[in-house]
Amino acid sequence: MKILLVNYEYKGQGGGAGQQLYYLGQALRDFGHDVSMLIGWDYNYGEPELLSGVSTYIVKHKRKNIQLSTPLGMLFFVLRGLFRINQITRKSRYDIIQFYFSVPTGILKYGIVGKIPYVVSLRGMDIPGLQKDKNKVLSILTAVLNKHIVQNAALVLSNSKESANLYNIFAPEINIASIPNAIETNVGNKDSYSDKITKLVTVGRLVPWKRMDLLIDSIVKLKEKYPEIILDIFGQGYQYEILQQHIKDNQAEDFVTLKGFCEKGKLMEELSEYDLFAFMSTGDSCPNVLLEAMAVGLPVVAAESGGSKDIIEDGVTGVFVKPDGIEDAIKKLEYCINNPVKMKVLAINGRKRVEEHYSIKSTVQRHINMFTGVVHH
Repeated sequence: MKILLVNYEYKGQGGGAGQQLYYLGQALRDFGHDVSMLIGWDYNYGEPELLSGVSTYIVKHKRKNIQLSTPLGMLFFVLRGLFRINQITRKSRYDIIQFYFSVPTGILKYGIVGKIPYVVSLRGMDIPGLQKDKNKVLSILTAVLNKHIVQNAALVLSNSKESANLYNIFAPEINIASIPNAIETNVGNKDSYSDKITKLVTVGRLVPWKRMDLLIDSIVKLKEKYPEIILDIFGQGYQYEILQQHIKDNQAEDFVTLKGFCEKGKLMEELSEYDLFAFMSTGDSCPNVLLEAMAVGLPVVAAESGGSKDIIEDGVTGVFVKPDGIEDAIKKLEYCINNPVKMKVLAINGRKRVEEHYSIKSTVQRHINMFTGVVHH
């Protein structure tokens, strides 16, 4: 098949969707397909890691930072991208096009030349109600456009059942197939487990729905009873200064640290040094960082929200916390701290689940099967 993958994000800039685009492009190429990519990129943050054997078209646009775009940045991607996809599809005939995000990326479907079937992959910000605080005005303004793009797609995908259910509240008539995110499962395993749970870690953009504040508050409270515990937070975002002040106000500088951005390979090495991964986000459709922590072999405790509900089986592969529940977070974190042997069992189970259900090979094969069904329809 001749396939065009389109995303305003790409590996190294933005969230998990950019990483997933890279994995899919790489694997489709390795399966023998003719793959092209149309991506957004801000050269202020370095050069993109391009895939050999994959034609890559780059739309320049400015980002707020390496992890976050802005409505204006998205608008520039759309305006330039419409012209670029028109050029690309005028020159080459594709069997299928996949858009990551209905809005903003899917808007480029209006620039396609010819009747090429397209797939929309719903990723998070384009799912009304998932990330309540993110681009709320933009979501309202683009609601009609969002629905029109999705209604006319040959296939609609989401990366979790929860995401599909939320989108169906917005548009009940849309049939959505779920394919989870893929991760590299050979990232190295945690080879030893401490008999004490003291070193906690989390990873994510510093934005409201990640609930870093709730996690910090939980650790501050637990510190009174468990003086050895520490929390390291990897990631960056516009809440950095707010959270830094929150840490200072709680006199927690000695045991809660904002570590900033960490390159993926180095991060995987870092994670294996911790005892427990805590994830309180209420707005992730299929959190890569949770899967990666499990792949490394960390026990995980997470809010029972979004894609985490598909990934974790409570008490078997991880521990669930009530979303936005500070008292339950404290209770469940304390349970983890007091049960290191149980945590090791959950970690081993979690790693096995990720290897069996979230490998790149198995996930990409599901994409190929669905693409083939569309092309031969």
